[in-house]
Amino acid sequence: MNGEFLTTKQVKELYGWCDTTLWRYVNAGYIEKFKLGPRTVLYSKASIDKFIASAVKVTPSGSKSC
Repeated sequence: MNGEFLTTKQVKELYGWCDTTLWRYVNAGYIEKFKLGPRTVLYSKASIDKFIASAVKVTPSGSKSC
């Protein structure tokens, strides 16, 4: 476990996600989750950033993406 990790609260505040969105991304395998105890969960910031970078596609205005 190397790198930066975020709590559930931090992920929700930084990315504007609700509990359901975070849960779906974790269950789909997009984001790594580490359970450290019965109530302690951390998320890999690197996996979140990688997921966001792969999901964001910018199309210049006026052009079509097909």
